[in-house]
Amino acid sequence: MLLGSAIGDALSEHYRGHPTPVPEDTLRRVILEGFRDNDTWTREALVKLAQKGYEAGRGDNLRDHGEVLMVDEPLPSTARPDLVQRIPGQGLVVTDTKVTMRAGEDKLTEYFTSHQLFHYAWEVGEVLREPVSWARVHMIQLAPRVQTFLHPVEVTPARLTFWLKGAEQAWFDMDKTFDEDEPWCRDSTPNFTACYGKYGPCEYIPACHVLHLDPDQMESAYGRLERKV
Repeated sequence: MLLGSAIGDALSEHYRGHPTPVPEDTLRRVILEGFRDNDTWTREALVKLAQKGYEAGRGDNLRDHGEVLMVDEPLPSTARPDLVQRIPGQGLVVTDTKVTMRAGEDKLTEYFTSHQLFHYAWEVGEVLREPVSWARVHMIQLAPRVQTFLHPVEVTPARLTFWLKGAEQAWFDMDKTFDEDEPWCRDSTPNFTACYGKYGPCEYIPACHVLHLDPDQMESAYGRLERKV
């Protein structure tokens, strides 16, 4: 978490283009202020690793992709997307920075149903009064070697409407307790947080997110079972 905060804050300074404080100073300050004694890492080792992660992320030149509109600014819900841009040929694009120690690439497909990304897309669109076309994950993996991945997820009007239907129900039910082992979409109300669980992806992801629960289209991917009376 400390490495993620340091690299994220440093990248925010880079995206803003501020001459001071320089991103490297921000990175060092966050590490030194948040450091706790442990048997694995020294302060300087963490600073060096964070520096490598920041340099790799900065090297992807996301700031040059398009006009920077927002950088780590709180939305009405207090959500804070890392970067919002207007990119030629793409429209509004939201970027979320993720920092992981290892195995980052293996998790990228899960963001296709990310509640966080679609929440960012919906709320940014509401604030700027312009639809977000893409939400992407900028993943910085620190081990076994530092590397980065840029994973875009298209935000179509249909999928955003589908997400919002479930999100509004989830907000309404926020104070209720759910059974962990029971799918939240059991009543056909979508809930993106149920798409991936401890046993892997839900087998109905294509039905919800690709075929839009259209019975005719679902015939091509699923077998129909006769209802027992």
